[in-house]
Amino acid sequence: MGPVKFESASDLFNNSLTALIWVAASKDVLPKNCIRHAVHTRDGSSTYVARAFYQGGLHPGKGIDTQCWISYDGKEIWKENNFELLTGHSAAVKWVHVRGAFDPVLLGDSVPVQAGYEANGEHLYVAQAHFGKGVSWQCGKVKLGSPAMIPCFGKEHLFQEYLVMVYG
Repeated sequence: MGPVKFESASDLFNNSLTALIWVAASKDVLPKNCIRHAVHTRDGSSTYVARAFYQGGLHPGKGIDTQCWISYDGKEIWKENNFELLTGHSAAVKWVHVRGAFDPVLLGDSVPVQAGYEANGEHLYVAQAHFGKGVSWQCGKVKLGSPAMIPCFGKEHLFQEYLVMVYG
């Protein structure tokens, strides 16, 4: 089953799969009910599913406290303002294990959460991968035919084994 497509905004908000809402955030604003992608970082900060506009696209990434990091063109990009955090009930999503290049067919009956797009309109989905060495899980993006792209330590890291967020 592929991504859910909606004909209009009313279809989107009246669909049972969409118990999720992207809410504007900044260094001063942390919305309520943010969806966590990992329990905590090494220093105990909460980590959330985030996204931000960059270079003509809307890129999924990670929110830690009131900041956002996305990846683009091999780099980790820091966004202190003008980003969004995913909010809703945690039961609205779950994570599905994927190996290799992303294809929605690998998800079985699960529907991936489309969280953004490249400048060319290509859909981007929420992914996370484990770094190990005490870093824990990090959130990023994945697109059709690619491995997961995760921002961490100033770079965009590619992972062949990762989790994709799907509707719960």
